[in-house]
Amino acid sequence: MTILINKSKGRNITVDIKAKLIVLSALIGCSNVCSDTLDIAALDFCPYVCSDTSGNESMGFVLELEKLILERAGHRVNFHIVPYLRSLKGTESGEYDAVAISNDSSSKVNICSKNTIGPMIYTFYVKKDMQWRYSGLASLGLVRFGVIAGYDFSLISPEVQNYFKENRDNEQLIQVHHGSEDLIYRLFKKLELGRIDTFSEAAYVADYKMQKYDLQDKFEKAGQFDKTLWGRMCFSPKNPKAHEYAQLIDTGMKELRKSGELKKIMQSYGLSVWEPQ
Repeated sequence: MTILINKSKGRNITVDIKAKLIVLSALIGCSNVCSDTLDIAALDFCPYVCSDTSGNESMGFVLELEKLILERAGHRVNFHIVPYLRSLKGTESGEYDAVAISNDSSSKVNICSKNTIGPMIYTFYVKKDMQWRYSGLASLGLVRFGVIAGYDFSLISPEVQNYFKENRDNEQLIQVHHGSEDLIYRLFKKLELGRIDTFSEAAYVADYKMQKYDLQDKFEKAGQFDKTLWGRMCFSPKNPKAHEYAQLIDTGMKELRKSGELKKIMQSYGLSVWEPQ
């Protein structure tokens, strides 16, 4: 576009308009480049991550928090419900941009937020009236333990994690479960059928499943690890913006806590806000 007023000034006006058009084009380009679409992998882990939203259930507080933070920053998100091990490996390889919730020991290369997106208090569950209680490493040798593929208990108890590694091929001690379709419910069913004696899961998740399927009269808690595991959002090292996204989650979580929005979201799931780590 050119506007000529006179020969002496026409060139300057033309340059000014061209300069403005260049800036405008850059801004339009940034709206496409700076507004990223993130593919995020997640295990069905309700109430953290809920795959069944056909009824009155929400997507899970972790996905709600991440969606809120990332969309406010101008990004779009696609969530993919996949087995936990695939979510980790897929994020490492760059198949996914992030795994919605993980812990520091699950991957050596994924880049995680410093701010936690939820506590995981791993608790043992057994059939009602079973006498066994978790009392340390030695007590595990008395039961058949069910565990989900990809779970890593190193941060909670290195001794227990080593026990799993040493005995993972002994089905009389350890049974590893694969898949993504309601694995925690399947573990409860195996408890009921006597195929395993116990499993350990985040109390938020297991308690939610017991309430959803009306299992409170069939199972009970049998102790817990002393240490709390902290969930974080972790990004792919293949994504050049991984550190930027992790910082975005850290800042966003602080803002949601300060504004009271975090408390409101947690209360919608019947949960309280955890203390900052």
